[in-house]
Amino acid sequence: MNKSLEILRADYAYECVSKVAENNKKYLSLVRSFPIIIHNNGYMAAIAYLFSKKEKEKEFKLLYGHIIDWLKKRELNIEKGEEFISDLTKKSNEEYRLISKETTAFLIWLKRFAEGMITNG
Repeated sequence: MNKSLEILRADYAYECVSKVAENNKKYLSLVRSFPIIIHNNGYMAAIAYLFSKKEKEKEFKLLYGHIIDWLKKRELNIEKGEEFISDLTKKSNEEYRLISKETTAFLIWLKRFAEGMITNG
């Protein structure tokens, strides 16, 4: 039985969030705000922002890794690390939109699980 893409997204998002410490409020805050950052600044700028912060703050590194790992699971022909940023600039408009749309769909599931699994107190 083949799982739908939505179920695959949900499964991987659950796996990612379950590995984050249960009281990691910074990750919860970042996952909540990142779709807005994409909307306000554009996908490339938002990913570059995550990339620039990933060595200083573990939550940024976690989210950056979760996004890239998911896109690789979707076989969207992307590279990891610095190569991901460079690779995005070489994508066609269609590929770029697909990567952006897939990231946004994945973030919906990350946010849902983070809100349910990460302790707010």
